[in-house]
Amino acid sequence: MPTSSTSPVPTRTLPTESAPVSLLNAAVTIRHATHWSLIELRQEAIMVYQPEVKAQRIQVAAQLVGAGLVSSTQACSGLQVEYASLQAALHAIGPELRQAVLPLRPGPRGPWKLTAVRQQRGAAVLRDHPQATLGEVTAAVNRGRSAPLSRRHVQRWRQAEQKRLPPGGASCPAVGLAASVPAPLRVVTADDAALEVTAPPTTPAIELTCPLETVVQGALTRADQRYLEQLRHGVETVYGGGLLALPFLNAVNFPRLVRTLRLPDLGYTVLQMALAFFFLSWLGFPTVEATRWMFYTAFGVLLGRRRGPGMKTLRAFLKRVQAVERAAAFTIAVARQLISIGRVDWQILFLDGHFIPYFGQHAIRHGYFTVRRLAMKGQQAFYANDRRGRPLLMLLQPGSAKLYAVIPEMIGLLKRIVGSRWGRWALTVVFDRGGWCIEFLQKLDQAQVYWVTWLELTRAAQDWVAQLPDAMFELHTLQLNTTETKVWLAEVGVYIPSHGFCRAVVIDDRDHHRRMVLGSNDHERPLTDLAQLILLRWGQENFFKRRNINGTLDHMPGYDFEVTPDDPLVANPQLETLRKEKRHLQARLERLQGQLGANLLERKRDTIELAQYKAQHDQLIQDIATLEHQVEALKLQLQVLPKQVPISQVLGQPLEQANSERKTFLDTLAILADQAESSLLERLAQVDPGRDHRIVLHTILHHGAVVQLIGSTLQVRLKPFDSPRLQRLAETLCVTLTAQKAHTLDKFRFLVVYQVMPGTL
Repeated sequence: MPTSSTSPVPTRTLPTESAPVSLLNAAVTIRHATHWSLIELRQEAIMVYQPEVKAQRIQVAAQLVGAGLVSSTQACSGLQVEYASLQAALHAIGPELRQAVLPLRPGPRGPWKLTAVRQQRGAAVLRDHPQATLGEVTAAVNRGRSAPLSRRHVQRWRQAEQKRLPPGGASCPAVGLAASVPAPLRVVTADDAALEVTAPPTTPAIELTCPLETVVQGALTRADQRYLEQLRHGVETVYGGGLLALPFLNAVNFPRLVRTLRLPDLGYTVLQMALAFFFLSWLGFPTVEATRWMFYTAFGVLLGRRRGPGMKTLRAFLKRVQAVERAAAFTIAVARQLISIGRVDWQILFLDGHFIPYFGQHAIRHGYFTVRRLAMKGQQAFYANDRRGRPLLMLLQPGSAKLYAVIPEMIGLLKRIVGSRWGRWALTVVFDRGGWCIEFLQKLDQAQVYWVTWLELTRAAQDWVAQLPDAMFELHTLQLNTTETKVWLAEVGVYIPSHGFCRAVVIDDRDHHRRMVLGSNDHERPLTDLAQLILLRWGQENFFKRRNINGTLDHMPGYDFEVTPDDPLVANPQLETLRKEKRHLQARLERLQGQLGANLLERKRDTIELAQYKAQHDQLIQDIATLEHQVEALKLQLQVLPKQVPISQVLGQPLEQANSERKTFLDTLAILADQAESSLLERLAQVDPGRDHRIVLHTILHHGAVVQLIGSTLQVRLKPFDSPRLQRLAETLCVTLTAQKAHTLDKFRFLVVYQVMPGTL
């Protein structure tokens, strides 16, 4: 057995693919043979050493820990090295030797201004237009940025990027993929001498996964084989209840929706990453940062992987979503699919906004935060829900956006979504007092859209409504989503200035001794239906409350600010400063003039000497003349200064706006998660009507399950429940979902069967 650094490596004894393997972590493995052991990084051989030589094991551990591939605990446990020896070797090892174990040398990070989003935009130009000029690339990199980069800066980056792109850059499927360069194996000896040996062909540093349609059952990687072997033995996972959403994801054709993002696959496929974010919302993870406490191996079963993505991988994917700017198209595709499968009744929509406060230092628009009852920096999230509270679409706007200004834009999106199904008076929108605007109501009349809202009445009209006799009201029973309520209703006509007479329905709340008035331009619908619609608006408020319970409604997955394209005009603050100074001078002038008159009276009464009077008189005349001159100068300045100035001039910095691509993407997935929850609640209501099953459903989802592959069928067995009622409802739900013959969304497309383990007596 060779022990010196000059001895040739006996390649016939190197580990083969059938050799036993031990894991240091998810990326680094050790493949054992008779005389040699092989260190593999993501199935790529990077080092070979003699396991019986302690010095070599210490050097291997030091290089792996120094390169950041494994932790000290993993190295000491897997290579059987003492912690003190490892630390001593780490102090002696050089930085160049630490990087020698990596198969690909990482490129320079570059200055902080050249962010990942800027690189993505510039690389997209190089990929689509390889002959683009330096000016075109620089313009793409600096688009919408307050701190532009110089051409020299972009030129250095472009030269490095063009070396990374393959010949004919337009054919490159992704941005910034390094070419795979086979790295020589390092044979670690006692004196740390490296010998080059023949290495097997290496795989790319970033594996490009084929599209779902082109994957065949025989094309299985070693990771796939290990995952299938794990499934055949059975995997117990606390997140197993999340697989109950697979029938809904099959119904909405989730893979086709994800393809609207037009992102390449890097490591994890785009479908797997989108599924990861869907299940995070489905299982109630409030933020991306909360995944640091997640069981990654248990979560990976939901995606068809041995391990789920970590927090850094999730953040990197959101940056890619932001760079392609396809979140709005994804939202439209989801809304169109929900309507096509009948999950949303789009003819009646409830529209409302939710304010998301921002507490940072960037200068963005302010809005009225109703919780704190003051103006704050932030954004507005506007949602459209149907009469059962199920969400359809959302739209992010600056904090200063008004509901009556955003509703026409949402109606325009709805026209694009429904297409040929749009018609005259086909849509009814219901909103609260935030949408009250006479001009806006007139626009809805012209667009032939019904509206229902609370009326803003004058004081005289309110007094008139309060004096209506009780005999005018009739008692009606209204059917809400799950309950019934009785209300006193009366129909009247109310004149609205600049609009005309409006149909109004008065709701007499005799328990709280108040009367509320709703108005509508629908003159054919019964007054009970109008009252029912305005009361059903609380379904949207309940949707906001559910989203606020776990914090996902206000969660912003990182900010990326850009300078706003417009610079709105605001009142010139200098005018108010000058007016205040002018009022102060005029007050002083009036006091001096009063003092001048008081001195004259004292002189006439002979209570002041003539010399003293003349001295005070001359000083007062001089001060009055000075003040009058200053007041006239201020008047001239007030006439010259503009009444309005750009807001950037007032702030001392440009007005910015937050990029909402990441937030839009996550909120759209939250809409799908809420729809999946609603579909399961509807199935539970069919077997146990008259109750709210939301708590029951959440108990089933988070109870855990055992996932096992039997043949080509994936069996999801929920753990038994102590409550007989829960056991019965879970069994009925599993039978209903199994009848839909759903399949997994990974490359294997296994048929899914749901069961519940028998309960204990």
